[in-house]
Amino acid sequence: MSIDEQWYETQLSVPVVIVGAKSVQDAINIAVAEVGTRTKSTEARSSEILVQDVIYPSYVYEMKPALCVTDLALVALTVIVEMLAESHEESERIAKCELCV
Repeated sequence: MSIDEQWYETQLSVPVVIVGAKSVQDAINIAVAEVGTRTKSTEARSSEILVQDVIYPSYVYEMKPALCVTDLALVALTVIVEMLAESHEESERIAKCELCV
């Protein structure tokens, strides 16, 4: 660790494409597991995976953060990781690179 390096918290919005999901909840579960596997393989000190809330002003309720069509789903997740870097910008770049965003 260099004297200039510190731990920086970086928040990323991660879209995940899932093939073969049977339902919206199934797609969300698979996406969280897949991103969890990716974050474990990085050198992040800590990580948190959140399912994004999708709120439409004209509706009273929240909607699921996934779009499913014919065995294909797109899930929106938020990933917060602490990365060792020389600046916040570098920690973002490293996180994007390692999480394949």
